[in-house]
Amino acid sequence: MRHETRLRSSLALVSITLFGSACVSIGPVASGPVPTVVPTIPGSTAVASALATVAPPTTPPITAPPPTPTNAPTATPTIAPTATPTIAPSGTPTNAPTATPTDAPTDAPTATPVEQLNFRLDPTYGLVELAAGFVPDPHSKEMLAGGSVDASYLGDGCRGFATSAPDYSVRYTADDRALLRLYFLASDDGDATMIINDPEGQWLCSDDWDGTTRDPGIDITEPQSGRYDIWVGSFVSGTTVDGVLHVTELESNQP
Repeated sequence: MRHETRLRSSLALVSITLFGSACVSIGPVASGPVPTVVPTIPGSTAVASALATVAPPTTPPITAPPPTPTNAPTATPTIAPTATPTIAPSGTPTNAPTATPTDAPTDAPTATPVEQLNFRLDPTYGLVELAAGFVPDPHSKEMLAGGSVDASYLGDGCRGFATSAPDYSVRYTADDRALLRLYFLASDDGDATMIINDPEGQWLCSDDWDGTTRDPGIDITEPQSGRYDIWVGSFVSGTTVDGVLHVTELESNQP
C-alpha cells in the first residue's frame, strides 16, 4: 500500500517536472540536441525505465523539386536526295522506228513450166561405158522411141516428142580420134528425130540424115571425154517408133 502511494507521488512529480521544462522557453528550438532531464526517484526502477529520452522534433528535410526534364532535340530525319531524271535532248527519238509492213505480192504465181528434157534423170535404157577404139563397132541398143515432151522449146531445129528422161547414155573416153557418130535406124516406116546433150551441156538435134533418109544421125567431130545423153523422138506426141540406136567411130557406118 505504501509502495503504490509512493509510486503515484513519483509519477505526479515527473509530470509536473516535464510540464515545467516545456514551459521554460517558448523560443525557437535549437538545432542541437536537447538534454534530457530525468529526475531520479529513489527506490523506483520502473519509473526510470519508462522515462525514455525524448528527442526534439525534427524539421522535415526540404526536398528539392525534381529537375525539369530536358527534352532531347529530335533529330530531323535526313531525306536522301532524289535523282533528277535525265531528259533526252529535244528532237532525239526515243521510240524505235516501226517498220512498215511490206504488202504481200499481188502478182499471180508463175505458171508451172512445161515439161522438159532432164539429163539428171536416169536413162530409160541404161548407160554404157565406151573408150576410143571400142569393139564391136558399132555399139547398138534396141529401144522404143517417142514420148510427150515437145523438144521444140530447145530451138535451133530441134523437133519431135520424147520422154523427159534420156533414152540412153554413153560415157565416152576419147583419144585423138576425130569422129563419134550416133544414129537411129527405125525398124518400120516410122519417122524419128534425135536430141543429144554433150559433155559441155550443148544441145545437138537431127531430123533426117544428110537429107537422103528419114532416119536421124549426128556426127561429133573431135569428141571430148564425158557423158552423152541421147533422146530419140517421134513426130506425134504419145506415139512410139521401134528401132535401134548405133554408136560408131567409123566413117563407113552410117544410116
